[in-house]
Amino acid sequence: MKKNTSCIAAIPLLILFCAGAINSQEVSPSQWLSVNLTAFLSSENAGYRIPATINGGSELMYDLNTTNFINPGIAFRKIKKNNWFEEYALTAISLQKQNDVLLVKEDQGITEPLSGSNKRAFALWLRYEYGKWFSKGEGQKIHYGLGLGLDPFILIDRIVPATSATFPFKAERIGAEVRFIPRIGYQISPKMLLELKVPVRLNKTYAEHTVLENPVLGDKERMERQIISEWGIGGLQCALGLNIRL
Repeated sequence: MKKNTSCIAAIPLLILFCAGAINSQEVSPSQWLSVNLTAFLSSENAGYRIPATINGGSELMYDLNTTNFINPGIAFRKIKKNNWFEEYALTAISLQKQNDVLLVKEDQGITEPLSGSNKRAFALWLRYEYGKWFSKGEGQKIHYGLGLGLDPFILIDRIVPATSATFPFKAERIGAEVRFIPRIGYQISPKMLLELKVPVRLNKTYAEHTVLENPVLGDKERMERQIISEWGIGGLQCALGLNIRL
């Protein structure tokens, strides 16, 4: 397993290193502002194990699946010598409130919940990227590039059941992803570039803190902390951006 994960990490680094040796006509150093539909196709899965819920040898879990179709973002890119660049981006930020409750209305006019929950969620994703553009000259229309990105993130979820069958649950994740980012750009004008990139996740490492708000249990039974590192290609993402030269 270690051998496979090492290969996953080494391959994009080798590609980026070889890319640096490729001759391309140097363009003038510049600064660009990018307005993106960052992750108009983005899928994330999150499974939280609920502390102190071993029942007959089985664990209870909250399985959350999020698919974002349109998610605006913004980035600042600085192109340096030999077409190497640095980019700082806000790729996603969201604050959600969702009520998913099944209600029953009795003859007396009383309405009671049968199942469901109220969910509150906050997510923040950032990105630092270092990469290289390949250009044959200022007049070239099509440009190709490669980059390696580090994506710090914060995820906070709170789930309050609509009934007394279970207890409120809160989960926090703080960590970062490593992504290999191929891209292609079309030069609309000297100051405008339309860009499509496909960030591929290689690693996701995060600290997770979960709390089951059961007042009967002690702190050790209610809370769980762990650090998780996941290797492998995942976290489908595709971003379309309009770059404006400052």
